[in-house]
Amino acid sequence: MDIHQKKLSQVPLLVVSCDRYSDLWKPFFTLFWKYWPDCPFPVFLGSNHVVYDDPRIRTIQIGKDRGWSSNLNRMLGLLDTEYVLLFLEDFLLEEPVISQRLFEAIALAIDHHVGCLRIYSILPPPRPLGSLPGIGYFAAGDEYRVTLQVSLWNVITLRKLLHPGMTPWQFELMGTQLSETFDEEFWGLYDPPIRYDHGIEKGKWKPKGLAICAEAGVNVDLSKREAYSDEEWKQYETCVPADSRLRHLRMDMINALRRGQRKNGVSLAISCLCYRPWALEIYGAMIVGLISPTCLNRLRQYYLNAKLKWLRFQQWRAAG
Repeated sequence: MDIHQKKLSQVPLLVVSCDRYSDLWKPFFTLFWKYWPDCPFPVFLGSNHVVYDDPRIRTIQIGKDRGWSSNLNRMLGLLDTEYVLLFLEDFLLEEPVISQRLFEAIALAIDHHVGCLRIYSILPPPRPLGSLPGIGYFAAGDEYRVTLQVSLWNVITLRKLLHPGMTPWQFELMGTQLSETFDEEFWGLYDPPIRYDHGIEKGKWKPKGLAICAEAGVNVDLSKREAYSDEEWKQYETCVPADSRLRHLRMDMINALRRGQRKNGVSLAISCLCYRPWALEIYGAMIVGLISPTCLNRLRQYYLNAKLKWLRFQQWRAAG
């Protein structure tokens, strides 16, 4: 192994978690080592106080729970590294990981000093990098430019997005807007060397998560965490597409108005209002965007700053 490869193999793989989700650690790591026995990266688990008993894993104990974003910031500080490969504790591997292809992609990302390399995503990169086959990029304004899917992160870039009080969901939505002013590049792979499924949704086991565990012979202790019945999951899934479609339409509307595409922006606004006829924020964004795209950008920035200040205030109040 040359010096460059040795440096790459020292990039930490961090599984972000907390004690409340410690019941997921055994299923996660059983599947992890089953499908990735030759993982070339040192593996760390972030927790509050509980230590996971496995000599292949180093537990980072951060103490008192200070909220998701602050917890992750603390973990990153204890790792003291330039890059980190980030996982969440409910990413259940479904098939063997292609280590060499992943290693090569990470080497390219580090050599090009990217802010984030998305290893796996439901949404592939919107546009390819012509000079690097198999890799695309997410530009400023692209939906979910920032995500918590398995990714290699430049730690400085990641920490600029981690504001106190953020939940994982807020990190993705607010972080995407925050990243619009970043100079760093955001890349993604078209053919991911890692494939997994989220085992948990809203704190409960999904049927597919249980099926992945059962197929691999992994026992799940359902006394620790509830599970959706098949019928409950079907009902939940019918509610998600409408909300997801509205988010996509709203983002497309805003981006169209910001580019001065008034006709397209109005058309998208009308489509949004078909879902929520009395959504005042859609009327407001449409009117401001028609008057001045510059004003719309300023309004979005003002709204984002207000939300971040409110999160900081809530965090301060909770700390007592």
